[in-house]
Amino acid sequence: MIDAVIVALDGSKLAEQALPLAKQIAEHLGARLSLLQVIPPDAPAERQDEAAAYLEETARELLIPTQVMVRIGKPADEIIASAVDAPESIIVMMTHGRGGLGRLLYGSVADLVVRDSRVPVLLIRAGLVPSATEPLKSVLVPLDGSAYAETALPQAIELARAFDADLWLARVAVANMALGGPLTTRSLAEGYQHAVREAAVYLDEVAERLKDTGVRLHTKQLAGFAEDEILAFERQAAIDLVVIATRARAVGLSGLGIQSLAQEMLRHGVSPVLMIRSAVTA
Repeated sequence: MIDAVIVALDGSKLAEQALPLAKQIAEHLGARLSLLQVIPPDAPAERQDEAAAYLEETARELLIPTQVMVRIGKPADEIIASAVDAPESIIVMMTHGRGGLGRLLYGSVADLVVRDSRVPVLLIRAGLVPSATEPLKSVLVPLDGSAYAETALPQAIELARAFDADLWLARVAVANMALGGPLTTRSLAEGYQHAVREAAVYLDEVAERLKDTGVRLHTKQLAGFAEDEILAFERQAAIDLVVIATRARAVGLSGLGIQSLAQEMLRHGVSPVLMIRSAVTA
């Protein structure tokens, strides 16, 4: 259960664009909202007082009970440490432009936070800020048939239930090239048909497992290149939030499968992305 929402701020208007969605999540879940600013150890002494005053003023404008935190140290370390006493929290951060994790607020800090945080991290790309008044209406969880990808489901279900939003589960059928025999047009077609059947059966099984969770559940089977198909469906279905697993202690968001899909959703998607750290390896 998500019981705290921590928003990393740096005093800029860009960082503050994360506040409306963070406030909505806190209100719908009944979670505590916290505003955090990290001050470098070598900053002037008055900087801490200035940061506290800024956070307190920002908190007053939100019109809901809000905690403020000023920490001194390395930004990534302190952002992660702020959640140590709130293991059921999420961290919310803004990103810059279309450069994925290469151009994030705090430079490479968000990359480090995603890599090392033990709690979920919600990243919102600049220019794609959700409405301050419209609640989340649809949540998407991309799946690939692995237990690893499914670790995103509990938080997605919790958010969909709190917002009374539709929950979409999507899997892209990818032809299995290990069926054996020579590579022919027929073998490719058979591989594709096998993948489509496998994806359909898997989605039905997951939907059956989740039928009593109290959410409006939909499944979508796609075929083609995973990143392209999921990105296209995100736009088609007007998805408001993507929830996706990231591998524990992975190097940033590099890698294959769901890991690389997470990176593509950040770079080219149209929705905020909630990264769920998974310790599952398969």
